[in-house]
This record gives sequence, structure tokens and C-alpha cells, in this order.
Amino acid sequence: MNIVEFDSYFSNYNHSYQENAMIAELDPIKSDADIVQLPYMNCARDIKSIISRLQRLIPTEGQIEDFNIHEARAVVRDLGMFAGSIKKYGIEPVEVIPQLETVLIQLGTKTDMVPRDTLIHYTVWNPDGERKRRYTLHLDETKIIESSKIAIPRLEMGIYKLLELHKIPFESPDFIRECEICASYLNGMVEAIVYTIKNVSRKVFAENLRPYFDSFMIQGKEYLGPGAVEMPLLIFDHFLWSSECRDVAYLYFKQSFISYFLPNFRKLYIDGVFATSLLSKLIDKLNNASSFDENLVASAAELMKLFKILIKFRKPHIKVVNQAYTQAENRQRETGSGGYKCSTLIHITELTENAVASLQNAIKEHEILHNHMMIS
Repeated sequence: MNIVEFDSYFSNYNHSYQENAMIAELDPIKSDADIVQLPYMNCARDIKSIISRLQRLIPTEGQIEDFNIHEARAVVRDLGMFAGSIKKYGIEPVEVIPQLETVLIQLGTKTDMVPRDTLIHYTVWNPDGERKRRYTLHLDETKIIESSKIAIPRLEMGIYKLLELHKIPFESPDFIRECEICASYLNGMVEAIVYTIKNVSRKVFAENLRPYFDSFMIQGKEYLGPGAVEMPLLIFDHFLWSSECRDVAYLYFKQSFISYFLPNFRKLYIDGVFATSLLSKLIDKLNNASSFDENLVASAAELMKLFKILIKFRKPHIKVVNQAYTQAENRQRETGSGGYKCSTLIHITELTENAVASLQNAIKEHEILHNHMMIS
């Protein structure tokens, strides 16, 4: 990917905060009054009312044609709340409301996203205050939504800052400065997991909230519910260290979730899928330097901090997931809403640690070269 292509992504990002706020404010199918009642209907297990409310909210083909992309995304958000509630009771939404299937397909085409709600619908595009979309009356659910609102916007900014780092020479002081900014954005992930640990009961999540995030079928294909795996952390990993990773399990994991990202991030991944990672570029620079370069080593040390932040997020995340499903009385769901087990998170963390080790080794080899040259 060349500099012009990178720059096109940066210019698009400037509008994302305004767009997120705009989508959260929208109520194209006038569902506010029904959404407010949804937690009470779920509490009463009033499946009949949930189905009838969803039937009444489904837009016509003409309405869908008139929706702009932001309105369409808001509609998917709201239909998804009811569909997820229906699936929670073991019922496939499109089986009890056949017209829902066609509508979700049309909305998916309009939004250029999967034909159901995702994590960003449920969190970043979820209104605050009285209009907040919730499945339950548990305060823990509100805290989960707030946690993602801490993490996702900053992670997105971190991705764009990481792409800028690809354009800056490692020897330049600018690299260290921009890397520090990137780290400050990525730290949003750590802040979010700490917030979750403090405010969300693992038992409440596993027993009372997790069932609403189950997958459901559309045109014979299973589509995942909202889940943490749909944060674009894989994109950050890809451009930092994993674009050359050929671990079979990890490749399968990546390919399973790319379709759930926003269109701009999917394009970013596809356009740069064979791009050299920042890690590989830096290791190559260290290995081929003709002499010791203090600026190069300083940049490597700064880049190392990004890896440490990733691990600082991933290890507590593993602990939270493990606790959630081991503490639950009902052990029927022992995987995340993305269908992965805790072992998958452990494996990704190990791969991240391997990437750190490769950078540490390259730094040591570079320093050894310097020492030998000094002795000779």
C-alpha cells in the first residue's frame, strides 16, 4: 500500500466521531418507546410481545430504499435488539418472522456490513441516557456498553496512528513521538478492561447477559452476535506484527471475523493484507544496519511499549473470560459470542509474546554488532 492510499484512510477518519454520534441519535423506525420496554419484556419472558413488537417495527422495502446509510445502521441496531432477545429463548428470529430475513439482507447491502447487528451497533451507536438500548435491567449491561465506548473509538484512532508510523523513518525523532501518541490511544483497551473488571460481575454476564449475544441464522448462514472480538484489534495486530504470521489457527481466527468490521477497516485489511508489518520492517532495519544506530534502538524500545500494552490488555481479558464461564451455574455457554474458547485468546497472547521476543532478539543482535565493532 502506498502513501496516497494510506492518506485516503486518514481523511475518512476525521468524520467518524460525528457519524457515531449522529447514528446514536437516529430513530428511523420510531422504536424508542418499544426499546424502553424490551428489558421488562425479557424480564417477564414475554416472548409473544417481543415478537409482535418486532413485527410492527420491520420497515417496508420502500422505507429501506429511502434510508441513508446512517439511518440503515440505526435500524439494524434496533431490529437486532429484538432479534437477539428472541434467539435468547432458543427461537430463530427469521423462522417466526420470515419477512425479517429479507429486510436484514437488504439493510446489510445498504450498510455494506453483515446482515445483523454487531458490537459497534450495540455500543458505539447506542444512545446514552433514557434512549439507551438494553436487553436487561442489570446495571452491569450498561457498564459493558460504556466499556466498549471507552475502547473502540480510541482503538480506531490507534490504528490510523499506526499506519502513520509506517510512513516515518525509524531513525527519525518523529517516530518516537508518534509512537507515544499511538500508545496513548491503545491504552484505551487497558482502561476498558480495568473498567469491566471493576464494574461487571462475571457471573451476571455469563448467566444473564451472554445469552442475548448468540448467533442466529439468515439464509442458511450463521451470523455471530455482538462480541468483544468484533473490536478491530485484529487490524491493529495485522499492521503491527501479524501480517506475515502463518499460524493456521490464527489465520482462521482472523478470517472468521474480518467481515464483522466496518467497511473502511475491512478495506484497510484487504488492501494491506500482504503488507509488511511494522515489526518486520524494524527487525530488518536492525539486522542490516552497517553500524550501531542509537536512534534505531530508541525507536525499537518505543515500539516495544505497544506490544506491552497489547499483553497488558490480553492477559486480564483471558482472566475475565475464564472467570465468567467457570463461575456460571449454567455451563452451556463456555465460548465467547464469537464462538471461540479461552484457549484461543491464550494462543493469540502467546503469538504476541513471540513477536515481542523476536524484536528483543533483534535489538540484542544490533547491540552485539556495536560491541564487536568497538572492540575491533
